[in-house]
Amino acid sequence: MIDEKLSDIAQLLCDLDNDRLIRNVDYKLNLQREIDLNELRLDEDNDGISDLIEGFRSMIGDPLFEFVDFSNIVSRPTYKTFFRLFDNYMDETNIAEKETYRESREQDDFINACMETELMKEAHKFLYNEGKAPENEDEFKNMLDDIWFEFYSRSDRELIEDSSAFEHVFIGERKRNYKVLGCHNWFNFYYLEKKGEIKYYGYIPSKTVYEDKETDEPGVLAISFSMDGVVKPLGGFLVGFSPEFEIALYTIIFLCGRKKTRLNFANLDLTFECYKMERNNKEVIATIYPTV
Repeated sequence: MIDEKLSDIAQLLCDLDNDRLIRNVDYKLNLQREIDLNELRLDEDNDGISDLIEGFRSMIGDPLFEFVDFSNIVSRPTYKTFFRLFDNYMDETNIAEKETYRESREQDDFINACMETELMKEAHKFLYNEGKAPENEDEFKNMLDDIWFEFYSRSDRELIEDSSAFEHVFIGERKRNYKVLGCHNWFNFYYLEKKGEIKYYGYIPSKTVYEDKETDEPGVLAISFSMDGVVKPLGGFLVGFSPEFEIALYTIIFLCGRKKTRLNFANLDLTFECYKMERNNKEVIATIYPTV
């Protein structure tokens, strides 16, 4: 069932997203190989690993992002401050994260840049009216910092604070060099692909909403890729939306939505899966991502 109230605020945020990009103008994708979900499940040698996944590493293909107008995009305040966060994390779980003064300032700069937008002001207003956020803007900023940047344990040893909601959702992590966790943001995916740390294998059409045409309509991708040689057979993210839109929407879903929240906005019919964990005596975002 579609959540009408959250769909309405999602559409309003979308309408206010002045930093939303135009496909084939600000960026261009090269989707290439179609992957069927049944292919991902096929395991004829019964070794517990999909036959397709075993063959991924030998595949030859081009990057997902054919073109990104990087200099123009990072000239925008939210993208500029967002990009500065990309190198602030250890990508392996079970290794404690340590936040420097510079990294803390970069987080503050990103939140401040987001709060300068009408989009985030509207999200704040909505959450306050729902009784989920303080009215004071500085207190709301502190709340966003706690939700997204406070470290918690994702490892088997809960004493190690090796993760955060932001790191998992927007940056991505690896677990013991055999599993990719998170990585649900298109701009960071492009950055890692450009650095040679991500290899793109193909997309799953049944889980993808994206037409290759010149339009400002956003999309959602479901793809197979590897990070530093570790395969993620099925991952996905919104593409074309701004970082402030995703932070705002995901915060609203975390605080007001359900484990699976179906929304209709921007001509998209999506379900956002939000999983929570109990850490430090409170609920935290374990992961959140869109699905078709």
